[in-house]
Parts: sequence; structure tokens; C-alpha cells
Amino acid sequence: MRRACPWIVLVALISVIVSVGSTNRNLQSDDPPAKNAAPPTAAKTEPKRIEVPLNGHVFSLPEGFTIELVAGPPLVDRPITASFDEEGRLCVSDSSGTNDPSAKQLIDKPHRVVRLEDTDGDGKFDKSSVFADKLMFPEGTLWHDGSLYVATPPSIWKLTDTDNDGVVDKREEWFKGNTLTGCANDLHGPYLGPDGYLYWTKGAFAEQTYDRPVRPNAGEPGSVSPRTGSTGTDATVRGL
Repeated sequence: MRRACPWIVLVALISVIVSVGSTNRNLQSDDPPAKNAAPPTAAKTEPKRIEVPLNGHVFSLPEGFTIELVAGPPLVDRPITASFDEEGRLCVSDSSGTNDPSAKQLIDKPHRVVRLEDTDGDGKFDKSSVFADKLMFPEGTLWHDGSLYVATPPSIWKLTDTDNDGVVDKREEWFKGNTLTGCANDLHGPYLGPDGYLYWTKGAFAEQTYDRPVRPNAGEPGSVSPRTGSTGTDATVRGL
């Protein structure tokens, strides 16, 4: 019996070890399986760029793009924005260069829009004429449907040459902005959206209040689509 004691102790010790090991295995089996590491993503390749010296400056362009000078002084002095008309002529807002306060510029209206033409078809403009003078600082130009829309804070003006002599003879205050706190940080645009609407931006954080125009709901008798100008249904009705 004395010789059997060590064997009993050894068997009991092995049983404890086996039991503990089994418990550990059970605990490990409760852990969620390890997730496979996501495959490394391929590094994004930036488009190749080229540097083009032009008119005393160096421009960085994506490969395949070009840049060229099409007009400069004396055809246009201080161009700001531009828009093509239906005949390929370019209407360019041209600053007078004044640094007068905006309130004085609103009275003096020292800026203008010039119209550039390429008369010999060589791809460069060679003729300049004053399309509209006596403007507040012009911060946006859009040729649309036979007229030039110009953002001259605080308003957007619709300028039309009704007799086709190259000079604006009809000026309509298309949008009245009501406030003027500065020039460069004020009214910009308008821009023609893909939905047929005109959009513009108004900065300077000046408070403005407008009455929303009342329109018949789309599809109701007498309703007119703000997009097409025709009667009928229009999926989206928005007020400018």
C-alpha cells in the first residue's frame, strides 16, 4: 500500500493537468475567430503634371492639358471673369484698377465689360470694344439666351444689345441684392446649372430678407414649369 501512494498522486496530478488544459481549450474556443487582414490597397497614382512657362509665370497642368494667352493689354487691361456668346465672342469684365471704397464705386461705376473678337480666325482675339461701361465692380459674367448677366454688387444686371451694334442698350436689374458691405467678398456669379437654373453666391454676411414668390404647385391648372417655361408637370419646383 505504501508503494501505491506515489502512483495515486501522479495519476491525480495528470488528471488535474488534463482538466486545466481542457478548460483552457474551451475558453479559447469562445473567442471570435481572427479576422483576415485586409489586403494592402494599391497606392493612388497622381496624374502626371507638366510645367508651362507663360507670360512671366509658370503654370502646373495635368498632362494632356494646354494653356495659352489669347488676349492681353491693350485689348483688355484687368480681366476678372469672362463668358462666350453664341458667336464665339468673349465678354470680359474689366476692372478699372481703383481701390476706392465700395460706396464710392457704387456712385462712380468706373468698371466695364469689353467684347473680344477673333476677326482673322487664328485663335487669338485681335479686336476689342466696350460692350458695357459705367458698372460697379463686376464679379461674374454669364452669357445666356442672348443677354449678359453680370454680378455688380449689390445686384445682378441683365445686359442686352437689342440692335446688335456691339453696345448694350438695355439694362435690367435682374436681381436686387439689397446690401453692400464690400466688393471682392460680396456677390459672385451667376452660374448656369445643369438643371437650367441660375445660381449665384452672396458673401459678406449681411442680413437679407426676401419675400418668396408664390407659384402654383406643379401640375395644377395654370402652372408653368420654371425650368422650361411651359405648362404641365415639373418634378421639381424651386424659387430663385
